[in-house]
Amino acid sequence: MSSKKNRKRLNRSAENGLTSPSSASSPSGLSAPSVGPGTAAAAGILVVTHFLENDDKVPKTFQNSLVQLGLNTMKSANICIGRPVLLTSLDGKQEVYTAWPVAGFPGGKVGLSEMAQNNVGVRVGDAIEVQPLLGAVLQAEEMDLALSDKNVDINEEQLTGCLLRKLDGKIVLPGNFLYCTFYGRPYKLQVLRVKGTDGMILRRPQDDSDTDAPGMACERSSRETSTLDVSLQLSQLDLEEPQDPTSSSTPCKPVDNRMINKASDILSDVTQSPADSSGLGVGEVTGLKCSFESARGGNEHLVNEERLLKSACVGTKCNTDIFYYISSTTRVNFTKICTNSKEQDNQFKVTYDMIGGLSSQLKAIREIIELPLKQPELFKSYGIPPPRGVLLYGPPGTGKTMIARAVANEVGAYVSVINGPEIISKFYGETEARLRQIFAEAALRHPSIIFIDELDALCPKREGAQNEVEKRVVASLLTLMDGIGSEGSEGQVLVLGATNRPHALDAALRRPGRFDKEIEIGVPNAADRLDILQKLLQRVPHMLTEAELLQLANNAHGYVGADLKALCNEAGLYALRRVLKKQPNLSDSKIAGLVKITLNDFLQGMNDIRPSAMREVAIDVPNGPELMNKYVGESERAVREIFRKARAVAPSIIFFDELDALAVERGSSSGAGNVSDRVLAQLLTEMDGIEQLKDVTILAATNRPDRIDKALMRPGRIDRIIYVPLPDAATRREIFNLQFHSMPISNDVDLDELILQTDTYSGAEIIAVCREAALLALEEDIQANCIMRRHFTQALSTVTPRIPKSLRRFYEEYQEKSGLHTL
Repeated sequence: MSSKKNRKRLNRSAENGLTSPSSASSPSGLSAPSVGPGTAAAAGILVVTHFLENDDKVPKTFQNSLVQLGLNTMKSANICIGRPVLLTSLDGKQEVYTAWPVAGFPGGKVGLSEMAQNNVGVRVGDAIEVQPLLGAVLQAEEMDLALSDKNVDINEEQLTGCLLRKLDGKIVLPGNFLYCTFYGRPYKLQVLRVKGTDGMILRRPQDDSDTDAPGMACERSSRETSTLDVSLQLSQLDLEEPQDPTSSSTPCKPVDNRMINKASDILSDVTQSPADSSGLGVGEVTGLKCSFESARGGNEHLVNEERLLKSACVGTKCNTDIFYYISSTTRVNFTKICTNSKEQDNQFKVTYDMIGGLSSQLKAIREIIELPLKQPELFKSYGIPPPRGVLLYGPPGTGKTMIARAVANEVGAYVSVINGPEIISKFYGETEARLRQIFAEAALRHPSIIFIDELDALCPKREGAQNEVEKRVVASLLTLMDGIGSEGSEGQVLVLGATNRPHALDAALRRPGRFDKEIEIGVPNAADRLDILQKLLQRVPHMLTEAELLQLANNAHGYVGADLKALCNEAGLYALRRVLKKQPNLSDSKIAGLVKITLNDFLQGMNDIRPSAMREVAIDVPNGPELMNKYVGESERAVREIFRKARAVAPSIIFFDELDALAVERGSSSGAGNVSDRVLAQLLTEMDGIEQLKDVTILAATNRPDRIDKALMRPGRIDRIIYVPLPDAATRREIFNLQFHSMPISNDVDLDELILQTDTYSGAEIIAVCREAALLALEEDIQANCIMRRHFTQALSTVTPRIPKSLRRFYEEYQEKSGLHTL
């Protein structure tokens, strides 16, 4: 209610002509101090410091609109608590913020947030001018904002409502930036023009040449009035010490004639320059006088003040001018500004020729997408309903988003990109409203493609949804996809979804009529990797032959397109380091001609860039006990996930260690819930179920074959069972030779004798004998040069064979009974 009363008071004062500084009021409702010819406030030049964010008294949402000052600083600059102040940088950038006192804040400094520092163009330690607003603050009738062409799909009416709600009461100047979060997406809008309720128009300095007759006439008359006022004030100006008792607390020191002449020159420039209603007022002239008289303390302070004075001469506003604030009735006009940034060009210039290794998928996508968008009459004549949606699924980095961009560029359609997490809002109904707006915009701008990236984050299964928002979003998307074509745009709007977790999507999305076609973008094979490498190296200087490229493609098993691109970048860095190491003093132009990637650079890069498709499979080798989980269904899910990953990166090998712990004979488990039986059933189903296990080899190891279920040991599942016996004499000789390669062995050591003495030793026990002998030699003499025969003799008495004769007999009998093959 108070803000409405303040606006009415401001409007009444404007209608009565009370726009002079002496009778102006601000949106906060506090009357401004009276300003006369000799009572203008001195301009305060302060040093920028960091904003203290640990002030609990100020909500975080208001911290970006405040500047922090010490109490003594506010008194000396005639700044009131909670009143607007004008910040002017050395380069002439200006912003209006609200002054806020902080106990114990250092004098002569002003605390600015990081956003405020960026807006004004200053850093910590820079000088900035802080002045209280003494002029009238009126309502802004109209405001022009710059809107980037990247946001052309925005609903301007809704964005205007959001801006007026969040920025109500904010004082704006042309050139200022306004920040707003709209449906989860941050927007940065620049103010181009402000028109007040009094008819005055403020523009950016470079926009003064625009032809606007009423505005130009108003601005011209304002300039003339301002120039006359400054001339009158300068004629009454006296550069002697002031006799005003209000300034006796800060005595002025005399200055030399050179300073006075320099000040006179600057002031004469001000009176002669046709600045747009921003000439120096009495407050700035008085501030100029005091600042020059106090400049003998340091030259740096004088330079900063002169720069501030010069910034005032190039069109910046004075604190006694009229300012305008945003209200709920302010009209907002958006001006589209084309941005030809390199990032945007690279993002939307993807073509089919740049995509490698996905020829079959691209062919299917072009048949499904391009024909309905380019030739919709063909489908109508034959009565064939065009597809409404296509789902691309596969591991991360395989090129799903790149395909969507290429399709949009090749077809020439309007593209609206939805990133699942970005449009989720905590407010009721905003997420669904944003979806409806995107689909309505696409229907108006047909042919169009709506690309939904990370679809699983937006539309998960409703059965496992954690809150009602996810269920409402899924229902809204289903309704919108069913409504495609109802407005006469049938076949002209296509929804393209991408996900790497298709099993997490709601089942209602994956039926015909919504996502009609599902295309897998899988892990590339060797031929596809060769095609990708050839496309990536087209513009890269390299020395690889066709044979080396083929070798590299064969070695890069499990690498997806994103991995190969990162591998090329890493190989380029290795090549650059190699050249700089040999010739460190070369110029950039000469280095560019010498850097050429070789096969060795790629092989070194493969040590750092690991295949993302093999990340879970190659590193985490699944052992039998590791798959067991106490929660119902988790063990079976782990088995399914292992086989799914193996199929995705086929050809592959799944190695199960300690298989007897995983595939125990059914009925022998004592645990509750028969977890072992369910895991075994899942394992049998994955090995020879309905879905064929192609190019996936299963390798298992156990030392208790009698405990494994017989259904797993039959042909078709584990086809070949191989018995690995204890090493014979020839095998033990090879094991000793391998160990002796890394050990200094004395000449008195007899290898044949060691082979005879380790008749019933396993391979691990032979290695333990060698290590024990080495430790005994070091214990005897830390400086020992070699391992003697006596050390091996003592080690053999310490390390004895641990496989009993009964167990060896058991393996031999099991071999004879089962017909096992022997290595």
